[in-house]
Amino acid sequence: MHTTPTTLADSPRRPPELPPLSPAFITADDAARWAHEAIGQRRDLEYGGVILKRGGRYYATHPIPDRRNIFDHKRLLAKDSEGNFLAPNDYSAEAFYHSHPADAAQIKSHFPHFTADQVLLFNNFYSSEDQAFSFRNRAFAKAHYFSGPDDVLLKYVSSGSAVEKKLGQQLRGGPGDTSSDFEHPVRQLAAAGELWVVIAHPVWAVFAGACPRTGASGRQ
Repeated sequence: MHTTPTTLADSPRRPPELPPLSPAFITADDAARWAHEAIGQRRDLEYGGVILKRGGRYYATHPIPDRRNIFDHKRLLAKDSEGNFLAPNDYSAEAFYHSHPADAAQIKSHFPHFTADQVLLFNNFYSSEDQAFSFRNRAFAKAHYFSGPDDVLLKYVSSGSAVEKKLGQQLRGGPGDTSSDFEHPVRQLAAAGELWVVIAHPVWAVFAGACPRTGASGRQ
Protein backbone atom coordinates (compact mmCIF):
# COMPACT_ATOMS: atom_id res chain seq x y z
CA MET A 1 0.00 0.00 0.00
CA HIS A 2 1.41 3.37 -1.00
CA THR A 3 0.02 6.58 0.39
CA THR A 4 0.93 10.23 0.10
CA PRO A 5 1.07 12.84 2.86
CA THR A 6 -2.24 14.51 3.63
CA THR A 7 -2.67 17.96 2.09
CA LEU A 8 -5.55 20.39 1.73
CA ALA A 9 -5.64 19.56 -1.96
CA ASP A 10 -6.65 16.02 -1.04
CA SER A 11 -10.13 17.19 0.01
CA PRO A 12 -12.65 15.92 -2.55
CA ARG A 13 -15.12 18.34 -4.09
CA ARG A 14 -17.97 16.01 -3.30
CA PRO A 15 -18.12 13.18 -0.75
CA PRO A 16 -17.32 9.75 -2.16
CA GLU A 17 -20.04 7.13 -2.10
CA LEU A 18 -19.84 4.78 0.87
CA PRO A 19 -19.94 1.10 -0.15
CA PRO A 20 -22.66 -1.14 1.29
CA LEU A 21 -22.15 -2.34 4.85
CA SER A 22 -21.75 -5.83 6.26
CA PRO A 23 -24.15 -7.35 8.75
CA ALA A 24 -23.76 -6.12 12.32
CA PHE A 25 -21.07 -7.77 14.45
CA ILE A 26 -20.42 -7.75 18.19
CA THR A 27 -16.67 -7.09 17.79
CA ALA A 28 -14.51 -5.21 15.32
CA ASP A 29 -12.40 -8.36 14.85
CA ASP A 30 -15.49 -10.22 13.64
CA ALA A 31 -16.26 -7.43 11.17
CA ALA A 32 -12.65 -7.52 9.96
CA ARG A 33 -12.82 -11.28 9.54
CA TRP A 34 -15.96 -10.84 7.43
CA ALA A 35 -14.13 -8.32 5.22
CA HIS A 36 -11.12 -10.65 4.93
CA GLU A 37 -13.36 -13.52 3.84
CA ALA A 38 -15.21 -11.22 1.42
CA ILE A 39 -11.88 -10.39 -0.25
CA GLY A 40 -11.13 -14.11 -0.35
CA GLN A 41 -9.05 -15.12 -3.36
CA ARG A 42 -9.36 -11.77 -5.13
CA ARG A 43 -5.64 -11.08 -4.92
CA ASP A 44 -4.95 -9.32 -8.20
CA LEU A 45 -5.33 -5.84 -6.68
CA GLU A 46 -5.42 -4.20 -3.26
CA TYR A 47 -8.88 -4.10 -1.68
CA GLY A 48 -9.89 -2.10 1.33
CA GLY A 49 -12.47 -0.34 3.42
CA VAL A 50 -13.23 0.73 6.95
CA ILE A 51 -14.94 -0.66 10.01
CA LEU A 52 -17.59 1.59 11.52
CA LYS A 53 -19.39 1.52 14.85
CA ARG A 54 -22.96 2.45 15.69
CA GLY A 55 -25.12 1.47 18.65
CA GLY A 56 -22.56 -0.93 20.08
CA ARG A 57 -22.27 -2.91 16.84
CA TYR A 58 -19.56 -2.98 14.18
CA TYR A 59 -19.96 -2.87 10.42
CA ALA A 60 -17.37 -3.35 7.67
CA THR A 61 -17.79 -1.62 4.36
CA HIS A 62 -17.80 -4.06 1.48
CA PRO A 63 -14.24 -4.29 0.13
CA ILE A 64 -13.63 -2.25 -3.00
CA PRO A 65 -10.62 -2.57 -5.35
CA ASP A 66 -8.00 0.04 -6.11
CA ARG A 67 -4.67 -0.63 -7.83
CA ARG A 68 -2.08 -3.40 -7.79
CA ASN A 69 0.00 -2.06 -4.91
CA ILE A 70 -2.09 0.86 -3.70
CA PHE A 71 -5.27 1.28 -1.72
CA ASP A 72 -6.41 4.86 -1.19
CA HIS A 73 -9.06 5.27 1.50
CA LYS A 74 -10.15 8.53 -0.11
CA ARG A 75 -12.09 6.28 -2.49
CA LEU A 76 -14.72 5.81 0.23
CA LEU A 77 -14.10 8.46 2.90
CA ALA A 78 -14.58 12.21 2.76
CA LYS A 79 -12.07 14.63 4.27
CA ASP A 80 -12.46 17.92 6.09
CA SER A 81 -10.83 21.22 5.15
CA GLU A 82 -7.64 20.19 6.97
CA GLY A 83 -7.37 16.89 5.12
CA ASN A 84 -8.58 14.64 7.94
CA PHE A 85 -10.83 11.67 7.20
CA LEU A 86 -14.48 12.00 8.22
CA ALA A 87 -16.71 9.17 9.42
CA PRO A 88 -20.14 8.89 7.77
CA ASN A 89 -23.05 10.47 9.61
CA ASP A 90 -24.33 8.49 12.60
CA TYR A 91 -21.22 6.28 12.71
CA SER A 92 -17.88 6.45 14.49
CA ALA A 93 -14.70 5.11 12.91
CA GLU A 94 -13.21 1.98 14.42
CA ALA A 95 -10.58 0.79 11.95
CA PHE A 96 -9.11 0.85 8.48
CA TYR A 97 -8.54 -2.37 6.57
CA HIS A 98 -6.82 -3.28 3.32
CA SER A 99 -5.32 -6.27 1.55
CA HIS A 100 -2.19 -7.18 -0.35
CA PRO A 101 -2.19 -8.98 -3.71
CA ALA A 102 -0.48 -12.34 -4.16
CA ASP A 103 3.00 -11.16 -5.10
CA ALA A 104 5.22 -14.08 -4.08
CA ALA A 105 6.81 -14.46 -7.53
CA GLN A 106 7.53 -10.74 -7.83
CA ILE A 107 8.98 -10.60 -4.31
CA LYS A 108 11.23 -13.58 -5.03
CA SER A 109 12.48 -11.96 -8.24
CA HIS A 110 13.34 -8.74 -6.37
CA PHE A 111 14.86 -10.56 -3.39
CA PRO A 112 16.30 -13.84 -4.73
CA HIS A 113 18.09 -14.52 -1.43
CA PHE A 114 14.76 -14.74 0.47
CA THR A 115 13.70 -18.16 1.69
CA ALA A 116 10.17 -19.35 0.96
CA ASP A 117 9.11 -18.45 4.52
CA GLN A 118 10.63 -14.99 4.21
CA VAL A 119 8.76 -14.37 0.95
CA LEU A 120 5.52 -15.46 2.59
CA LEU A 121 6.03 -13.24 5.64
CA PHE A 122 7.01 -10.26 3.46
CA ASN A 123 3.84 -10.66 1.39
CA ASN A 124 1.69 -11.08 4.48
CA PHE A 125 2.80 -8.12 6.56
CA TYR A 126 2.27 -4.37 6.62
CA SER A 127 4.51 -2.45 4.23
CA SER A 128 6.41 0.62 5.39
CA GLU A 129 3.77 2.75 3.66
CA ASP A 130 0.99 0.87 5.48
CA GLN A 131 2.63 1.54 8.83
CA ALA A 132 3.21 5.22 8.12
CA PHE A 133 -0.44 5.54 7.04
CA SER A 134 -1.59 4.03 10.36
CA PHE A 135 0.56 6.40 12.41
CA ARG A 136 -0.52 9.44 10.40
CA ASN A 137 -4.25 8.72 10.61
CA ARG A 138 -4.59 7.43 14.17
CA ALA A 139 -6.86 10.36 15.10
CA PHE A 140 -9.50 8.92 12.78
CA ALA A 141 -9.03 5.24 13.68
CA LYS A 142 -6.29 3.73 15.81
CA ALA A 143 -6.76 0.20 14.46
CA HIS A 144 -5.69 -0.99 11.01
CA TYR A 145 -6.40 -4.54 9.84
CA PHE A 146 -4.27 -6.23 7.20
CA SER A 147 -5.60 -9.03 4.97
CA GLY A 148 -2.81 -11.18 3.54
CA PRO A 149 -3.07 -13.41 0.47
CA ASP A 150 -2.20 -16.57 2.43
CA ASP A 151 -5.23 -16.32 4.73
CA VAL A 152 -3.50 -14.06 7.23
CA LEU A 153 -5.38 -11.36 9.14
CA LEU A 154 -3.41 -8.96 11.33
CA LYS A 155 -4.44 -6.02 13.48
CA TYR A 156 -2.25 -3.09 14.46
CA VAL A 157 -3.43 -0.59 17.07
CA SER A 158 -1.57 2.70 17.01
CA SER A 159 -0.32 3.91 20.40
CA GLY A 160 0.97 7.40 19.66
CA SER A 161 3.96 6.49 21.85
CA ALA A 162 7.45 7.89 21.59
CA VAL A 163 8.56 4.53 20.16
CA GLU A 164 5.92 4.75 17.43
CA LYS A 165 6.86 8.35 16.62
CA LYS A 166 10.50 7.34 16.34
CA LEU A 167 9.57 4.50 13.99
CA GLY A 168 7.49 6.92 11.94
CA GLN A 169 10.49 9.21 11.56
CA GLN A 170 12.59 6.25 10.46
CA LEU A 171 10.00 5.25 7.86
CA ARG A 172 10.22 8.78 6.47
CA GLY A 173 13.98 8.41 6.01
CA GLY A 174 15.19 9.56 9.41
CA PRO A 175 17.63 7.76 11.71
CA GLY A 176 16.51 4.63 13.51
CA ASP A 177 17.32 1.13 14.58
CA THR A 178 18.40 -1.25 11.84
CA SER A 179 19.10 -4.95 11.87
CA SER A 180 19.93 -7.78 9.50
CA ASP A 181 17.40 -9.90 11.38
CA PHE A 182 14.51 -10.54 9.00
CA GLU A 183 12.05 -10.42 11.90
CA HIS A 184 13.20 -6.94 12.92
CA PRO A 185 10.39 -4.97 11.19
CA VAL A 186 7.81 -7.21 12.86
CA ARG A 187 9.40 -6.68 16.27
CA GLN A 188 9.64 -2.94 15.67
CA LEU A 189 5.94 -2.62 14.89
CA ALA A 190 4.98 -4.82 17.84
CA ALA A 191 7.03 -2.57 20.13
CA ALA A 192 5.51 0.62 18.67
CA GLY A 193 1.89 -0.27 19.41
CA GLU A 194 -0.24 -3.41 19.64
CA LEU A 195 0.22 -6.07 16.97
CA TRP A 196 -2.32 -8.87 16.98
CA VAL A 197 -2.63 -12.01 14.86
CA VAL A 198 -6.34 -12.53 14.24
CA ILE A 199 -5.93 -15.32 11.68
CA ALA A 200 -2.48 -16.91 11.57
CA HIS A 201 -0.55 -18.85 8.93
CA PRO A 202 1.90 -21.57 10.07
CA VAL A 203 4.75 -19.30 8.96
CA TRP A 204 4.16 -17.30 12.13
CA ALA A 205 5.33 -20.35 14.09
CA VAL A 206 8.60 -20.21 12.14
CA PHE A 207 9.01 -16.63 13.36
CA ALA A 208 7.87 -17.43 16.89
CA GLY A 209 8.17 -14.51 19.26
CA ALA A 210 8.23 -11.85 16.55
CA CYS A 211 4.62 -10.93 17.30
CA PRO A 212 3.89 -11.17 21.03
CA ARG A 213 0.11 -10.91 20.80
CA THR A 214 -2.33 -13.44 19.40
CA GLY A 215 -5.98 -12.49 19.63
CA ALA A 216 -8.27 -14.85 21.47
CA SER A 217 -10.46 -15.02 18.38
CA GLY A 218 -7.55 -15.97 16.13
CA ARG A 219 -7.31 -19.43 14.65
CA GLN A 220 -4.10 -21.31 13.99
